[in-house]
Amino acid sequence: MVNGIDPVKLLEILCCPKCKGTLAISTENAFYCRNCNNDYSFEKGIITFIKDDKRIRKTMLDWNNNAKTDHILSAAAISKENVKTPFVKLPPIPATEYLKHKVYLDLGCGYGRTLIPCSQRGARISIGIDISSIMLSKCREYCNKYKANCLLVNSDISEMPFQDNCVDVVYSAAVLLHLDKEMTTRTVNEVRRILKVGGRAFFYSSFPNKWAIWTLVQSPEYFLTEPIRHILGFRQSETRIRRYTYSEVIHLFNNFPKKEISPVNYKLFPENIGPLRVPFSNKAKQLNKKFSKIMEQVNNRLSAKLLANHFDVIVSS
Repeated sequence: MVNGIDPVKLLEILCCPKCKGTLAISTENAFYCRNCNNDYSFEKGIITFIKDDKRIRKTMLDWNNNAKTDHILSAAAISKENVKTPFVKLPPIPATEYLKHKVYLDLGCGYGRTLIPCSQRGARISIGIDISSIMLSKCREYCNKYKANCLLVNSDISEMPFQDNCVDVVYSAAVLLHLDKEMTTRTVNEVRRILKVGGRAFFYSSFPNKWAIWTLVQSPEYFLTEPIRHILGFRQSETRIRRYTYSEVIHLFNNFPKKEISPVNYKLFPENIGPLRVPFSNKAKQLNKKFSKIMEQVNNRLSAKLLANHFDVIVSS
């Protein structure tokens, strides 16, 4: 058994990420591809599909280094010293009706912040995939602690080891914004490939609004060219945030027959200027929350482009 899952059942879901060939079981702790003969190990509750790939090496190293320092800060932007539970700042979780008896995939699961709560809503198979082996090791610890039966996969999410039409629900929160846009495009195309007919994918806090008015005030470095960023000393981490226009988000999901793009987290008042908090930041947050609730109901295209902080996306295949 692999984390309580019959390995024969896993062969109905997994495939070789490189050639998409079918897998077979070589030993108790390994799979191999029938087509290209690549082998993939299973150790400490994690199936590893990542080989020495120059294309993703820098991204993988950055996330591993972040996880070593503070895995909760890396995933949830809050220090582990300041939390009592790992399940902090949770985005919306899919309802039980979407997860019960389904194959569920958490895209960029990290230490399991959303994977574990979702897995406890009756999914038939819960899978967490992440590029960071250190994050997945933390996730395995939390799965054991909270008795969550999850399959953990160490792989590049833009080249996933899953067969076509095999997943019912894909969920991702605050992951795609850290990928370069070419990698994000490949990832979205992979989600389209693996989703079953009628399947759903949820993307929360994944597409920050490039032209939001307060982005210029709060994060002016995003508008600088690469040479100027380098001169001013902004670190070019692979995990830095990428921002999107409304049109870019629409174009990204053109291949899905049904899509719902929701502008969220509207901001009318500044909460900080660059790295500095304004004196009335707490009051500004309260007012922005009230303002956002109103504007999310109105859903005006122009105000969304200028004042919404993120675009959340739900798509169906």
